[in-house]
Amino acid sequence: MFTRLHISLHDELRRVGERFRDIVRGGRIGPGKRFDRGLRADNLVLALPFLLIEDAPFPGALEAARRMALANASGAAHFLLQDDELDGDAEPSPARATLSDLCLMVFSRTYTDLACEGPLLWQHIDRYLGEYEAALVWERTVLRSRTGRSVVGREQLETALRHLGRRLALLKSTCAAVTLSAGSLAELGLLEEALDRFHAGYQLADDMDDLEADLNAGRWTLPAWMLACALDRDAPGEIAPDEARALMATSGVEESVLGVIDGEYAAASGAALEAGFKAAAGFLERLRARASISGAWRSRRSSLSAALDNRPRTDGGTPGAGFHAFGVRGDTFLYDAASGLFLEVDPAAADMHAAGTSSPARETARFNYGGAADEAAEELERLTLCGGFSPTCVDAWPPDVGAAELAPITALSLHVTTGCNLRCGYCYLPTGRPVSAMSLETARRAVDLLMRESFGSDRVSLIFFGGEPLLERDLVLEVASYARRRGRDAGRSVALHMTTNGTLLTPDVAAGLNAAGVSVMVSLDGGASEHDGERRDAEGRGSFESIARNLRSLPNDMRVGARATVTPGSTPLPEIVREIVSLGCVSVHLAPASGLELTDAFAERLIDGFEELAAEERAAAARGGRLRVGNFAEALRMLDSAAPRLAPCGAGARYYSVEADGSIQVCHRFAGEEERSVGHVVSGVDRGAAREQLAALRSFSEACTSCWARHLCGGPCLHDVQASPGRTTGRTSPWCRVVRRVLELSMWIYAGIPDGRRREVLRTAHDDCRPERDHSAAGVSPSAERSARGNEAREEERGGGGCEDGQACERVGAVDAGHEEGHTGE
Repeated sequence: MFTRLHISLHDELRRVGERFRDIVRGGRIGPGKRFDRGLRADNLVLALPFLLIEDAPFPGALEAARRMALANASGAAHFLLQDDELDGDAEPSPARATLSDLCLMVFSRTYTDLACEGPLLWQHIDRYLGEYEAALVWERTVLRSRTGRSVVGREQLETALRHLGRRLALLKSTCAAVTLSAGSLAELGLLEEALDRFHAGYQLADDMDDLEADLNAGRWTLPAWMLACALDRDAPGEIAPDEARALMATSGVEESVLGVIDGEYAAASGAALEAGFKAAAGFLERLRARASISGAWRSRRSSLSAALDNRPRTDGGTPGAGFHAFGVRGDTFLYDAASGLFLEVDPAAADMHAAGTSSPARETARFNYGGAADEAAEELERLTLCGGFSPTCVDAWPPDVGAAELAPITALSLHVTTGCNLRCGYCYLPTGRPVSAMSLETARRAVDLLMRESFGSDRVSLIFFGGEPLLERDLVLEVASYARRRGRDAGRSVALHMTTNGTLLTPDVAAGLNAAGVSVMVSLDGGASEHDGERRDAEGRGSFESIARNLRSLPNDMRVGARATVTPGSTPLPEIVREIVSLGCVSVHLAPASGLELTDAFAERLIDGFEELAAEERAAAARGGRLRVGNFAEALRMLDSAAPRLAPCGAGARYYSVEADGSIQVCHRFAGEEERSVGHVVSGVDRGAAREQLAALRSFSEACTSCWARHLCGGPCLHDVQASPGRTTGRTSPWCRVVRRVLELSMWIYAGIPDGRRREVLRTAHDDCRPERDHSAAGVSPSAERSARGNEAREEERGGGGCEDGQACERVGAVDAGHEEGHTGE
């Protein structure tokens, strides 16, 4: 929120996104291709006009900034169209040419109509257009040709960076318009330098992210040429993509490129600050910090991969400090908290790691392991250099929650009713609330809010919740249809989910939900005696038999998952899972009841149960079978992406919950707490109020600073630290012990899946509980979209955090991103 002009950057950029989509509506020129994909609140292209007018206001500045942001969105789309053809990702076509011309026309016309020093402004814009065209020509004729080797030397590199920077030259039109209108033209040169330097760093960082894909496609970017020259290769295409990560580290190229990236970002923010534009300088510093986190994470992984590739898989090497050693059933592992990598080692290496490489420690290890200790010690010393890559920027904890204000909202849960036909003993919702149902108008407004606030996103999720949502079955089906239509209009695929107690999931109801593309999670605690102990109706009768009958009658093509709430009186976890799977559920997520203070004894029972289940899951996965336990499935997918989790979930950032009366909460678990409301579907989300609630996590998260699992767990749940802080806070809490052990067991399962089967196992884990037919707006199934794990990883890395499907999460295993609980869940 800007103080001088009282600008809400989030709201302004959302409006820009809506207007831009109107301009290019129908501009899909290939399956899933959209050119509003860069419309994000952290995109400098859109934010720059608003950042500049904060420090250089002039009459009519806000309206001018809105028009410039729209023009910049069009200019960026023109560049993306050109870039896709340059990269070989798209073939020239009449449709692409028409859209490209339209975008450039909108850009030009908007700046032509701006009420400022017209002739002088156009002199600058003509110059920027020339720089932009020259940069594209240089890239096509020099960088992308075999002569590209000539641009990687020290002197030539500086010239190459300036060419890369001018790919964003169109954006400098904003700088000229603002400085002319505000009477500060003397500062224009510094602002132009800031943009050139920023985009050079940005382009290098983007090329580093895509290096392996670029090599695989034969694209010759500057980092690829630098690597080819360091290895004395004639062309980047001669480098195997799967070798790129290790080669970048061993050649020293990665460290060099990361240094250049940081230097360009620093120069950009410095130039903006020197020009007196503090808001823009601060924004650039934030982008610099994010690039630093991304670069340090990538560097750690590359260096570690290089070290591990240079030794046999089974020896005792351990790459320096920062590792967590653990064992599972005789197998020993080391997990690197700074990179997300983990490796299997022999016991000698684990002991050497724990004790250090001093002479006394070596003597003790030699006594225990003989000659293997010397080999482990030598390997430790040889790989110690990797310890120096532990990035302080990643290790900084707790993470800043400020970015949540600008995050697009990609998921909403709808409490379609507060009523329920069960009276579960451990329900977390307030008792005695009057029963109310969500109106169709409120539900539609919630969907409209989701589409409006998800600018820049290809995919959104809507979760039907309660109470028991099937008490409002007709409303659910009508809203599902409406959400599909709105998704098609907005160019988004829509994932629909429901949590239900299952008592009303009759064959006809199930068929209707399946046809509508609604995936279903049933709350089921195990066998009859287990389940009926807590889940009874208003007359005190158990609900197991009706649920089991419904599950046995599901349509053949419908996959349903289950969520089981466990208490100290529950039977062992493996028995719960086997009972539920026998009823036809394809996966089971296990979670203690909300608000339950875990005792040490109960925690140990949970750990024992998860260990037994892990052995069964590992054996099944090794044969290529499905993962049944949702806790492990979610953890494996996250480990596979190796991206740090910077928040426990998306609540208050990408995910919100709408109550039956239309009021909005940061999470479904705060339902009924009017004092915590952060908006209404009519007025929208109060991002400032949401941020204040998230800020409460910081003090609780400080206890996680030294925990090895902090970037897999993301810290404590906001609801838990408010309702039962003893459950989740402190590294020694019973809950945290369960969380960490589930993560260790998940690594053990992952390591036991043969490389050739791992992709299929993870893919089927994605597909579980999803309707088989394709209901996406773009003709791409949700499971196929989720398979783009590289994009998901970068999204997490940027601080989006949280629920992968936007589903509200109960974080048993601390990594669940796709399971809900609600009134029916407890």
